[in-house]
Amino acid sequence: YFDWFFLLVLAGIVFTGILSQVLRLAETPVMYPVYFVHLVLIFMLFVYAPYSKLAHFVYRTVALAAMRKKQ
Repeated sequence: YFDWFFLLVLAGIVFTGILSQVLRLAETPVMYPVYFVHLVLIFMLFVYAPYSKLAHFVYRTVALAAMRKKQ
């Protein structure tokens, strides 16, 4: 479930980002709700990030840097 959620949120961010840009260039008022959905998806990605498998990269990098600094 969590792996699919991450992938679907990423796909949604890409899709709404491109759609938002195209609608902005077309100067249609529909771009505002699409942009809002895009921002909500980005917020969901940031909230979910510490609980995903990709957080291991950040945690491990910080741990390695802390170990190197102690030596």
